[in-house]
Amino acid sequence: MQDLLTISEGNRNGGVFASFKFMATLSIVAILAGVFLCPSLVTAQEAETVYTRAEFDNAMNEVRQFRFDHLSPALQQDTENWLVGMDKANVMINEMVKAYNTPQEELRDMLFEMVEGMGHNDSADLRLQLCIGSSLNPTSFLRKDAGELDKQYYDRYAYFHSSIAEAQVRDWCQHPEKVERAVWFQTWVGVFPSQRGGPNFMSTAQKFDKDFKPGIATGAGSDYWVYARLFIFSACVTNRRDLYAGIDPTQLQPQYIKWRDWLHSTVPHTERWRASGNSPSYIFDPEGVKHSQRGIEPGVLPRLTVVPKTPYPTWGNLPAPDPKDVEACW
Repeated sequence: MQDLLTISEGNRNGGVFASFKFMATLSIVAILAGVFLCPSLVTAQEAETVYTRAEFDNAMNEVRQFRFDHLSPALQQDTENWLVGMDKANVMINEMVKAYNTPQEELRDMLFEMVEGMGHNDSADLRLQLCIGSSLNPTSFLRKDAGELDKQYYDRYAYFHSSIAEAQVRDWCQHPEKVERAVWFQTWVGVFPSQRGGPNFMSTAQKFDKDFKPGIATGAGSDYWVYARLFIFSACVTNRRDLYAGIDPTQLQPQYIKWRDWLHSTVPHTERWRASGNSPSYIFDPEGVKHSQRGIEPGVLPRLTVVPKTPYPTWGNLPAPDPKDVEACW
């Protein structure tokens, strides 16, 4: 099976050693994800499907109806319950991309509604991450050669992926606190930034350097939104909210250039980077104490000081699943 997505280092490094019981449950999700991501399984019947707003609303209700306080004390300690009742939601969201007869504009509107609804209910958002976490991951990119398998499917999935990224970008420019929340989640999962710091931040943050060019189209379905999403996310990780908060979402490419040039300028002064004490992010302090450069490599950042123990900073007393188990759903 060939995956249309390429994911950051956190998804590539090492195996996922989840419990047998949990993995048995995850196998259902994995099968659904496989159907979603494998172009060779697109059938004529699936392509003729039309998903309606009512079906989408029902699926979203399944994601959001989970109530932790309705569970017995014993079940509250069993984090498999995050998966309870999500079968229809998984099928709905993951099959939408193959429903060629659902108008693109309608698909885009539904995806916008889904993303804009995030940030208000931690347990619902985690369940949504279990449904389509790879598409919400800012470091996810489509492989350019995947279109050779089935161009119509590739184009449809590219539109799906871009629409989610666009919804996130527009939401984050207006509500920058949501980006910080997304950074917290991705760090908890261990994807980006890596909890251990290291050189991979610089390479991941600039992986689109040659593609996010001036004049790039900003219309629906454009790659612009995928690049803009990683830029905002990376700027947040480096505490440069000033470059995206309140900015016109279609005017982020020049902001990216400012951020990229600034980031490059800091490389000779790696010793002036430090991990934030307030969030899983980094701060460059040009006027700060100049630490010894012994053992410091250019572009290599220190370990994070704040390492999330829960999916979101507002998680409260909810039991947190193992982040490797959540990542396994992708």
